[in-house]
Amino acid sequence: MLPDLDERIRRLARVTVFPDASRCPVVSVNDLGRLAAEVGTPGKDLAVRALHLGIVPERYIRNMNTLSPADQVRLLTSHAAVIGLGGLGGAVTEVLARAGVGTLTLIDHDSFEDHNLNRQIMSSEANLGESKADVAMRRVHEIDHFLDVHACGEYLSTDNAHVLVQGADIIVDCLDSIPTRFVLQRIAEKRDRPFVSAAVAGLSAHVMTIFPGDPGLEVLYGDPLDAPEKGIETMIGTLPQTAIMTAAIEGSEVIKVLLNKGKPLRGGILMIDLQENSFELMKLGG
Repeated sequence: MLPDLDERIRRLARVTVFPDASRCPVVSVNDLGRLAAEVGTPGKDLAVRALHLGIVPERYIRNMNTLSPADQVRLLTSHAAVIGLGGLGGAVTEVLARAGVGTLTLIDHDSFEDHNLNRQIMSSEANLGESKADVAMRRVHEIDHFLDVHACGEYLSTDNAHVLVQGADIIVDCLDSIPTRFVLQRIAEKRDRPFVSAAVAGLSAHVMTIFPGDPGLEVLYGDPLDAPEKGIETMIGTLPQTAIMTAAIEGSEVIKVLLNKGKPLRGGILMIDLQENSFELMKLGG
């Protein structure tokens, strides 16, 4: 059966030519989807199988040659948990889905409201009042129905966090609650998982990538018991350009960590000020 399946994937492939005249065999979304339905195999598994054969699913062709087929397999077989699906989390989810992260756990207890429309990429007038988690899952499947998505509309807490992020290779903090960020950081430490955290306020933002044992959120907020419930964004608001740009950086960090490629923001905090076009990496002690 498996050799026959490989041969069927090969027969679906065609060759595309890059601008530099290099050639690559590709297979389309529709062809893989039809084959998946016919043989009863998940489409994501067929995409991985095609990549192992040196055939690139055409949806990922613009990821090449910055990423390799092996990198794309790594993403498709990775699992990211995104907690908070607002201005940051919605855009991070969009980045990870389009990059091809194969399994996404999307957590947010909230529903869309009017004031989300200025910056939250998944919000629209049509889905006001709907669960952010449900809308995010629907959006991911509109982008790539092969991906596995687990949507959770629960409020993440000390009691359920370890269950909600179970199986994730990386934990992504897109929250607006500082105490809940500390909950996530503790869970990431216990599960020996990397933790990417970001926050935005007005035209300013920061991004951190924290590995188990690294200096963490305490550097920013001090003792978790004394940390405020919300950050300064409650006073000065959040603009769309800040949220979307910061989410792009946070999503980039997730992809670098999953692929073990490039230099993540480990051991420092990237401080961003769009008013002054200032980007400063502050090194942490420890």
